[in-house]
Amino acid sequence: MPQELRKLLRNILVRPPKKYTAALVADIFPHVKSKESLDDLLYSGYFHVIWNFFHADVTNNHLQLILLIAYYELDFCNQSSCLKTLASDKSKLHDLVVRVLQATMDPSANNVTLKGSAFLFLSALVRYDVSFLRENKLYAKWNNNVLDQYLRTFSSLETVQYPSYAKCFIYLCICWAVSDEEMKSKIRNLHVALFFTSGGMGEALSKRLGDLLSLVCYEESDFVSNQVIFQDFGPSFDFLTLAFSKLDVSHTQLNEALEDVGSEQLTKIARVLNIGIDLPTKFLVEAITTKVLGPRITRSTTFQISRYTEFDLFDLFDTTNPELAINPLIPYTLELIEDNITEYEQLILAWKVSKQIHNHLMSTLGRLAISDGTKAEGIRGKSKYFHIVETAEFTGTFGNITINAPVASLSDAVILLDVHRPNDRDERLRIKKFGIQAARVAKVLSCLGKLVKVRVEHLGEATYNAFISLPENVSTHNLRQLNDAIKCSKKSPIFENQGNPDESAIEVFHLKMDVLENIEGVKFEDKDHSHKHFQYNGVKFNSNFAMGMFTLGESHALLEMLTSRVLVVKADTNSGRSSLTNCFLHTLQRNWPNERCLVILPSRLATTQFTLFPGLESVVKVGLLQNVTDVIRRRSELLKKVSEISKILKLDEYAFDTNAVNALMLFTAHIVPKWEDYLSLLNKSKRAIERYPFERFNFDEEEDYEIMLTAVLEHYAAIKKTFADLQKLLPLDKVDQDDVQAIQQFLVKTSKYIISSIEDLKALESFDNIISFSSSPEVLIPLVQGSKRAIFFTPEYYVGLIKSAESVSNSSVELSTIGVRKEIAALTGSKSSVKSEYNPGFKHTVQHITVPEVKSQVNIDEAKYAVYLFQYFRLLGYPHHQLLVIVQSPYMNILIEEILEEHKIYKTDVACDDAKGFKFGWPLIQSCQNPFSCDYAIVLCHLGLSMREYFDVAKSARLGLYFIGSSLTAPYKIRLGDLEVYTGAHFSSGKDSRAKTEAYEMDGAEHMGEYVEQMTKTRMGC
Repeated sequence: MPQELRKLLRNILVRPPKKYTAALVADIFPHVKSKESLDDLLYSGYFHVIWNFFHADVTNNHLQLILLIAYYELDFCNQSSCLKTLASDKSKLHDLVVRVLQATMDPSANNVTLKGSAFLFLSALVRYDVSFLRENKLYAKWNNNVLDQYLRTFSSLETVQYPSYAKCFIYLCICWAVSDEEMKSKIRNLHVALFFTSGGMGEALSKRLGDLLSLVCYEESDFVSNQVIFQDFGPSFDFLTLAFSKLDVSHTQLNEALEDVGSEQLTKIARVLNIGIDLPTKFLVEAITTKVLGPRITRSTTFQISRYTEFDLFDLFDTTNPELAINPLIPYTLELIEDNITEYEQLILAWKVSKQIHNHLMSTLGRLAISDGTKAEGIRGKSKYFHIVETAEFTGTFGNITINAPVASLSDAVILLDVHRPNDRDERLRIKKFGIQAARVAKVLSCLGKLVKVRVEHLGEATYNAFISLPENVSTHNLRQLNDAIKCSKKSPIFENQGNPDESAIEVFHLKMDVLENIEGVKFEDKDHSHKHFQYNGVKFNSNFAMGMFTLGESHALLEMLTSRVLVVKADTNSGRSSLTNCFLHTLQRNWPNERCLVILPSRLATTQFTLFPGLESVVKVGLLQNVTDVIRRRSELLKKVSEISKILKLDEYAFDTNAVNALMLFTAHIVPKWEDYLSLLNKSKRAIERYPFERFNFDEEEDYEIMLTAVLEHYAAIKKTFADLQKLLPLDKVDQDDVQAIQQFLVKTSKYIISSIEDLKALESFDNIISFSSSPEVLIPLVQGSKRAIFFTPEYYVGLIKSAESVSNSSVELSTIGVRKEIAALTGSKSSVKSEYNPGFKHTVQHITVPEVKSQVNIDEAKYAVYLFQYFRLLGYPHHQLLVIVQSPYMNILIEEILEEHKIYKTDVACDDAKGFKFGWPLIQSCQNPFSCDYAIVLCHLGLSMREYFDVAKSARLGLYFIGSSLTAPYKIRLGDLEVYTGAHFSSGKDSRAKTEAYEMDGAEHMGEYVEQMTKTRMGC
């Protein structure tokens, strides 16, 4: 159980051992069975504990834990702090590498997990710094023997599976080949990849890695020269020698022809092609085929999901050794894909989508009981995604499928299945449990009742008798290319100052002169810095330093944001990202008013929480009901003004105020002609000016002519603006005022600045500027195309890939955590810029509040306590938008909502702090998997947070952090016990009452509820 491991890790953390004991490893090792457990080990700091006690004779389990954690951090977290720690003590690292090489000398099936861990660690080490391996005293002997020994072992296996470490072995070969040209040549000459792509042995992932290795090591040969060679070996190869190109010859066809010739002839062919002849026949055939035609897969086919089969959708995700988890995308470094970032990104997307499809397939099939898929009665159970095929007729790649029940619509793709009897003897889960012999991705062309028309690129020979449709959140579309998008963005200039055509400098806000002086590359135009003009990256700026507020890191980031095509900013949750974004929007508004900007946030809740600076009221938050309400109200106000004008003109009977079209008719047919008539008769007399037809002015007799005329002109300008604003809202005439979604789409299309969550990005088009708080490439790739600037706030993995693209700024930009109290900053090792202060009404800034433990999906006391604590915050005057409730379980989320409604707090409630109309407001509730920044966080711990999640929620809070749960497994020290509060406190008072009064201890949820109820009655005046 994960919680058992986390409790053990916390005990080690709270009381760090001064001496080594066997239990330090023996208690932990049995719980390490997945990537999740490795994640807990990494984020708990356990690695540093066991490395501290490492020596040359530690146990294999001790060694294996070190190896797996270091590998996991590099491959799955894109960080190398563990490897840096190892490298800091070269003597111990040398001993560690000796143990690793010794563990892999013997290719037998003994200690397979240790061997696998050793190979994975070496795959990380050769990418981090191969010199640590090359300089080891055992390396020369190991390098001379290990590859040959393992290949001899693999070639001797005729009927049994490869050991589970085989995938780790070939993974090392891939990583080594892309890191070392000499090693690549050796791996190529030994034909290592063929031992995994031929013979039918080993799990699917090993075969896929073999394909990837063949891509890494493949050298292009002259197909025409090879055709000439095969002319000497008889007419059986005419299909090859007469082919126009190698694309006209299949691997299977050449394989079969080679298998039919004798061993002597096969040896001659291999010798002429300069292929080693000491290979077993099955490998020699594949070696010749690869030499002539190239690898069976290409870089492009690895991410063409339309060509995926049962191998890609099922077999790749079967694993017999989950702790030896491999990220199959890591070997695709930029060396392999020839500096084409696009292919890497599409590979990532293809892998993610295929994994999504796999999870969906397994979930759907899990609802069924299949005894014989060839018969309708052999499939019991139901799923809305599963459909039985009655007939299937294919002509080429197009097919007509008749299903057993009509459907109204289907997703853009379905997975065709060939289902038979399950076979318990087969090791492949799809056959063993479900009887699935084949699977293909089919594009849906049309759907009418029972008839479904599809297109299948790679049909195969199977007879498909079922299909599973895909939900909307799984897309099989190829996405646009990121690298091409970035290159495309170079076509348009970014430094044309549209707002100030007569000035060459960009006006920028919130910078301080004393801070700018410390930024490398900033050049002031005057030596004494007496003026506000300066340059950075060759671009001129001017700034009102009196408005300065940004720190050194923020100022550097802002200048890079304004002068870079693509910028990656390493930034944690509370690091000033929101302030920088606001300032960037202000700068766009002032200097490039015609440019559009899209801000991408990780969730809808983050969109709600995002605070905008004054002057940015026109920014639209997608998915926020308030935007819809505002535009409807604005339209009504404008039409009301039209009604008032029509009454003055005595035209109210014509209903010009019913919609924008009629209103514009009033303007063009009546207002403009009357205005022109007015101007034609206008003179400097008071009487002539007062003839103004749209308002009654009563000026004094002595009133100055210019003042009177100015009043008239201002009034008419306001009328013109009213109708101009109505013209912008003209499309709303065709929209039902209750259709929230349609109004949102209108706002998105017409607004310059959009803030959107990942979920709401589907309908968005390209923008001039992209600012992303998300790191999902499937979200960003389509949007970056055509943009002039793309800015990524993220510490996560794929940013390293984007930084390899040509137009990405090379500047190292990193934001420090700001505005976080030292008690919270200490939990994550961050530096604090805020002194320890008093949270009015609370004794402690950080605390874990204990509640009784329960063995169920929900903990009622925990949920109640969270609601009471939220109410307590609000009753003390804490602003609603500064509070965030974070949950681990969706069931706890539902329970909290039910309890809130029992307390007569509803989703439609808007928080109000007025004395007479006080309302709690519906709290902001978010998952602990991706919490956004807040001032005060209430965290529910039922079902347990992972070590990473504990860090994430600690990073999300600035001023107060309160955990509620039955047990504490956090990877940091924290006060544990009942909540202690102070009576009579209030948020606005700013007084620290801790020294004057005694804290009041809340004895459980019921006690807290009674106290909150009493406070509520007092506040409401009941």
